[in-house]
Amino acid sequence: MIYSKYPLKVLQEVAPFPPIQNTASPYIDEAAMHADQANQLEGYGYLVDGVGAFTYLGTVAGTAADYKGFGGGTLLDTPTILSTYDLQNIKANNAPIPLIIPTYDGSGKNVHPSVLYFPNKFNGWYYWMAITPYPNGDNTKENPSIIVSNDKYNWVVPSGVTNPIVDKPVDGFNSDPELIQGYDNKLYLYWREKDSDLTYERLYVISSIDGITWSSRTLVYDNLDYATQNAISPCVIKKDGDYHLYYGSQTMLRRISSNPLTFEGVTEESVSVIGMPIGSNIWHYGMRKVDNTLYCIVNDTLGSSIGNNLLFGVFDSTGLILTLNPLINKGGFAWNTSALYRPSFVALKTSYKGITFGMWYSAVGSGFMTGYTEFSIGAVIEKAKPLVSIGSIALNNIYGNYYNMWTASTLTVFTLDEIELGGYSIIKINTATEPSVTGATKIKGSTFIQNTNMYLNIQYIGGNSPEYYFTEI
Repeated sequence: MIYSKYPLKVLQEVAPFPPIQNTASPYIDEAAMHADQANQLEGYGYLVDGVGAFTYLGTVAGTAADYKGFGGGTLLDTPTILSTYDLQNIKANNAPIPLIIPTYDGSGKNVHPSVLYFPNKFNGWYYWMAITPYPNGDNTKENPSIIVSNDKYNWVVPSGVTNPIVDKPVDGFNSDPELIQGYDNKLYLYWREKDSDLTYERLYVISSIDGITWSSRTLVYDNLDYATQNAISPCVIKKDGDYHLYYGSQTMLRRISSNPLTFEGVTEESVSVIGMPIGSNIWHYGMRKVDNTLYCIVNDTLGSSIGNNLLFGVFDSTGLILTLNPLINKGGFAWNTSALYRPSFVALKTSYKGITFGMWYSAVGSGFMTGYTEFSIGAVIEKAKPLVSIGSIALNNIYGNYYNMWTASTLTVFTLDEIELGGYSIIKINTATEPSVTGATKIKGSTFIQNTNMYLNIQYIGGNSPEYYFTEI
């Protein structure tokens, strides 16, 4: 039996069970479950003969322990594991028009968004964005600014903020803001400062407890070797109690620090990037960690073009191998005909079905502007096997219990268990004689057809007894 709130088909969703211990043993009670979050297996579940059986979400075949029943049950048919997300068939649609972004210079031209999403709001706002003006490529205006939104589309300067929150340096220009929330719940705004002679660059950071009042700047990385390696498009990711700084076009590098205020004096590691179009190189990018997986969206360069495509990818567990697949191409609308540029994305919704991302991204048509679009990645069930039925049907779920959705049942007598008002169940059947349901009354439906896949529907909506009927598939 599969327990789900939706009708199921092959390669479709399966509902999750509450977490179980990584020994696949049941928790004694709910309090024990909440107290042991670090050791829980997260994933998807089945009901087998009315008892829970757990299937974990992984990338390699599981052992018998991974499939033990909980609540005293026996797993009668070991299911194949669920795959990781399908990353090869993802497509996003270009935004038809750019967003209206307020800029301190009044131009409305802007570049390099970095967005945070707070499901419970941060200082009254769901979305916080760091961005810079960039009118006609004027880098003297490219100074980090803060804006906020509660609907993803309409952006304002929060009360109390005067943009830019970072002034233009005496020599050179600013660029490439990156906004994060630290382990201490402060906001940290990183950005890149470049000298006018293009011989060096520095990464700085400021912080704020409310997004309104910001600290003085701190130098976090001084790159004195710009001719060999740049620090373009810095991204800072929290992982395992540390801060991971990714940076650099052409070649992507990483540094890890326990302190968000410095990345000096730590090892610099190279990232291997797989899946770039032939002849292209990475240029700017944004990253987002969802659960324990780090995702990245890259814009590429090809010759003199700085943004033909955006590519979506995932890092391996080391964080040093990035595999990319096409996501979106430039063009189609006037505002993005010339190039796609730096993206920033957040996870709007995560569930057992997949992840829905919201993405803000810069593009060039009539100047640099920022648009918004959404896309999803879905979990895939690989060769899920049917579950063996013993004829006892639970009628305890208002969302429906679904039996034998892959291989039809050949039983001809069914009994009912755990009858609750509003409960219903569906069984796929294929029999030579018409099945019956003990304790239920047959009502009008489709005519039973011998040796043909049909659905047997059972419901209890009040009255003297449950009811059942047949429907053709």
